[in-house]
Amino acid sequence: MKLPILTVFFGALLTTAMFAADNRLDVSTIISKADAKSILGAEVKDSTPRNVQGGDGYYSKCNYYSVTPGKTLLIRVYQAAAGYDAQKELETIIKDMPEVKPVSGLGDKAVATSGAASGLPSRVVMLYVM
Repeated sequence: MKLPILTVFFGALLTTAMFAADNRLDVSTIISKADAKSILGAEVKDSTPRNVQGGDGYYSKCNYYSVTPGKTLLIRVYQAAAGYDAQKELETIIKDMPEVKPVSGLGDKAVATSGAASGLPSRVVMLYVM
């Protein structure tokens, strides 16, 4: 029997005006292992978070995989460096996604799309929040 794979991707684009270098987000402290278990509805392995400063900004990522293969929660945050506009970055990401739907109540702007709209499996849900 094949298990369905569920992948949830959460991405955020943030401006540097809001976050100085000493206020960088670490997404592994925002979405805990218990939260991931609740979201996926399955026991999850320990995450392996990674935080990196790049030329265009700061990246924080954290992946949670279910103990029994088939479910994944991917969390990514990008904090734009000086000179990079988070709104423009979001528009660049979603411009070629035909089925982007607005999501109210999250950040300054939030959109969601299915994986199929972005070239990924249809069981993937992608949420972008600015």
